[in-house]
Amino acid sequence: MQVKDDNERDSSVTEEVSVYLPSGTPHTCFHGKVQEQDDVGKRPSTEIGKVPDTQMTAPIASAWKIIPTFESKSIQRTLDFYVDFLGFELGGVKPEDGPSSDYTFCSIFAGDKAAANIYFFKPDGDVKPGSVYIALGTEQLDMLHDTVKGQRSDVIEEAIEDKPWGFRQFAIKDPDGNTLTFFKFLEGGNPGTE
Repeated sequence: MQVKDDNERDSSVTEEVSVYLPSGTPHTCFHGKVQEQDDVGKRPSTEIGKVPDTQMTAPIASAWKIIPTFESKSIQRTLDFYVDFLGFELGGVKPEDGPSSDYTFCSIFAGDKAAANIYFFKPDGDVKPGSVYIALGTEQLDMLHDTVKGQRSDVIEEAIEDKPWGFRQFAIKDPDGNTLTFFKFLEGGNPGTE
């Protein structure tokens, strides 16, 4: 995407932005009008992939992982669902000693270098459900959907389908109402056979 000076911009122009996945495959991730200004006033937009030069650049550039957090009324029930049913691995629980009814935290993960990692906390009050998207390999998405549908169709929130934004996806709800949307890119770039 070419960034224009504020004086050269035409706000009626629709732009298509493409990013390149780690495999080198281009993936279109945005269609539509580019926002030209915000409440503060006009400012130049930033190119996809270009790192802005700010005081925060160095600290933010050191980020190496995003870990979503969910709330859980029962950490043991969460482990039964995520580890025993879905196949995630257990990273750890707190407190480490004592009965499972005392657990207030757990970490689960899947994938290379724990690419899909979720933390669960036991709240003092009511659980506030959250949501997360988890990218899967080309063949594994449909395999997981078929397994979940065959064993626990009651947890499927959204049937598998191709979406207009370029994902093939389906969603499930865990026992605490947290939504997990599993997806793959329709345009390629997923691990596994295309």
